[in-house]
Amino acid sequence: MEDGIAEEEIVNRVYRLATNAPYGIIDAAELLGYQCLIEALDDAFNKTGLEVFRPCKTLRSKA
Repeated sequence: MEDGIAEEEIVNRVYRLATNAPYGIIDAAELLGYQCLIEALDDAFNKTGLEVFRPCKTLRSKA
């Protein structure tokens, strides 16, 4: 999504099919709340310094 390669619904569908989960990763972010998710990711990034935890611009724009 960040690079414009896939849309949210495609990401959700791929996640559901790959994990057999009842909802997609974007659906989960919406249920949890984008701001809550960003705070948790920022905290993990600040503690570890690992880029994998840095929230992307697309996610931040949804908060």
